[in-house]
Amino acid sequence: MIAFASDQHFLHDPPYAFVRGALAKPLERPSRVTQLRAALADLGIVPQPPAEHDIADVLAVHDRPLVDFLRSGFAEARALGAPEVLIPDIFAHERLVPAGRWRPQLASPALPGAMCFDCSSPLVEGTWLAALASAHCALSGARAIESGQPLVYSLCRPPGHHAGGSFYGGFCYLNNSAIAARYLISVGRKPAVLDLDIHHGNGTQAIFWDDPRVLAISIHQHPSYGYPYFTGYTDEVGGSQAENMNCNLTLDRGCDDVTYEGVLEAALDRITLFGADSVVVPLGLDGHLADPLSETALTASGYVAFAKAVRQLDVPLLIVQEGGYATEVLRESLRAFLGGLMS
Repeated sequence: MIAFASDQHFLHDPPYAFVRGALAKPLERPSRVTQLRAALADLGIVPQPPAEHDIADVLAVHDRPLVDFLRSGFAEARALGAPEVLIPDIFAHERLVPAGRWRPQLASPALPGAMCFDCSSPLVEGTWLAALASAHCALSGARAIESGQPLVYSLCRPPGHHAGGSFYGGFCYLNNSAIAARYLISVGRKPAVLDLDIHHGNGTQAIFWDDPRVLAISIHQHPSYGYPYFTGYTDEVGGSQAENMNCNLTLDRGCDDVTYEGVLEAALDRITLFGADSVVVPLGLDGHLADPLSETALTASGYVAFAKAVRQLDVPLLIVQEGGYATEVLRESLRAFLGGLMS
């Protein structure tokens, strides 16, 4: 296995955010990288720095206004007197903005609410560079798959699967997995996305909603109780151009390793039927029973079993890091999953 990681992951370090309605220290914090790197060291894996890629690879997934805002919106807001942390205080709800009348202006303090869908994803001075480094890690992983590597891990932080083509949120700014998958399409591959984060990959779903070239599967907490709540139901199967190419598999509260593995097997059957020649795996470790943002009861032993099941697909795998917020078990969880892939 080869891996990619960047020191720029540490640049995104907001001092506070709103989490479940309360002002708090962010759960998605730089110390996560330290634990994930320690897991790689435990397995004898020395990550490589990612190559820098053309911004066109990012723009193949994300709209130009979002990319421009993430790159320069914080500095412009600061010039207008915004604080050191940029969090939306008004949102451009569809019933608030008349159809076709949205007029984005980069100098407007209201613009974050036109781009972001929650209050838990603050922008600070280093956010753009960290997010771009995450995308570079994912793209470097995709290029490694293209060149013949069978198993690649991209340590992406901040994570990405909640970011859509024109929006960010859920601790996510650029959708690393979608960027990697679209790159694989561009070089002639037929990828599937198997999202194992415990929260619905709403951004990935939105990006590939009408794209018949990608099978997008997400296994997650049922949206009746799990973030992001408004998406992730089983009847969301894709748009008119890609019907049945989106698959949501939901979990009940308290889901254990055995139940999860059964759901995972159903997902793997779908991927085999699709005939994917490579699989991008957004890997969230936030299903662990110790995680503060999940209500499932997965364990490190379970992650070993899940990884062995995924490995049986017998196609190149790109593992892209997503969530996991119980730092005390994050190292053990990643070591278990990657160890299971390598065994």
